[in-house]
Amino acid sequence: MILHRHMTADGYEPPRPSEQASEPWPEPITTRAVSIEDRMRHRKSRKVKRAAVYAGTRNLYQDMVPAAKSMIMNAPVDKVYFLIEDSRFPEWLPDMVECVDVRDQPWFDKTGPNYINIWSYMCLMKMTLAKLFPEYSRILMVDVDTIVDMDISELWEMDMGDNMFGMVQEYLVNHGGVYHNCGVLLQNLDLIRKEKADDRLIEILNTEKLQYPEQDAMNRNYSDRIMDLDLKYNGSFCCGYVADVAIWHYAGTPAWRDNHWIKGYEYQRKYRDKSWDEVLVAHKERYG
Repeated sequence: MILHRHMTADGYEPPRPSEQASEPWPEPITTRAVSIEDRMRHRKSRKVKRAAVYAGTRNLYQDMVPAAKSMIMNAPVDKVYFLIEDSRFPEWLPDMVECVDVRDQPWFDKTGPNYINIWSYMCLMKMTLAKLFPEYSRILMVDVDTIVDMDISELWEMDMGDNMFGMVQEYLVNHGGVYHNCGVLLQNLDLIRKEKADDRLIEILNTEKLQYPEQDAMNRNYSDRIMDLDLKYNGSFCCGYVADVAIWHYAGTPAWRDNHWIKGYEYQRKYRDKSWDEVLVAHKERYG
């Protein structure tokens, strides 16, 4: 089937089927994204807020939705954010999910040593959260290849002390010492801002070529400021498995969609098939 492109008023171009289709094709339901500037204008609130963040290029949008549904059903979040590369997300999303168009992010040079990598430039956005989310003191950023399948309230309640980051130790990568995986990344935003750690890490990523860009930058430069999270928060063959995995991270291969032997992938369908109404009702019943 030949796909034609139809541009809406704001430039979004959803795919449409061939003109030979017997039924008229309805206009797609989309969700508008806010700009970086609008996102950064938020003032700090006294209200305790809990949020989670996902970032993905267009090929990963389909995986962000079940990941977010699983987060909302199993965490006391007030908001979930999608960092995307369009002015609109190509699906309807509830108000609890806010999209941010980060195509024109000002922090990373597109000709820099880590901007183009085998994952995507979106991994670098993990270092910008203290700037993007000024109203939060703590935030959880998780990769799109994750599914939350047990309650993870503790992540917003635990004492981080003078640690800037919370991660699970990884054993797949061996740099001669303790090394952490940032597929599940808890950030102490107040401390990061105070010590300007985000500025330092952004500078490093703009100047030094790294194998696992943002992960290497944190492990090499702030190894003594990383809090060990329990293994259940990053169940993967990178980190290992326990009996009570709360966050499944089917990581480690670029073809994970076709590798059903990777533990955790099978949970994606469980949440993909849930309606948003079901997800939101379950969240309200569980967390108020």
